[in-house]
Parts: sequence; structure tokens; C-alpha cells
Amino acid sequence: MNDIFKKIAESQSVSEDEVKNEISKAVRIAMKSDDPIAREFWDKIAPNSEELSTEEVIEKIAFFIRKFYI
Repeated sequence: MNDIFKKIAESQSVSEDEVKNEISKAVRIAMKSDDPIAREFWDKIAPNSEELSTEEVIEKIAFFIRKFYI
């Protein structure tokens, strides 16, 4: 997964940490959504608003997509 962060960072001329921080920030904002569909999704990814690392969020979302949509 670090290769992915590295490629994104290089393409955006930022550090890998900045990429991770921005993804983390976006996830925290998304998890606060009042939208019922978003709430249902995030409850599956992070029950009880569990604090997850950026890598864990990506892994859980990828698992969720593979399990239910592929």
C-alpha cells in the first residue's frame, strides 16, 4: 500500500505523509455525515465510529467492495 501512497505523493508533488493526512481528514469528515446511506456504509466500515488508520480504512473499503460488488 505504501507504493500507492508514494505514487500519489509523487504525482501531486507532496509527501506521503501529506497524502495519508488528507485521506484521513476526508474520512473523518465523511464519517460525520448525517446522510442515512453514508451512516450505514460507515457503520459497516468502522462500527461505533471506531478510529482507524488510513491503511485500515482503505483495506476495509476494498474488502467491502470485493465482498458486495464484485
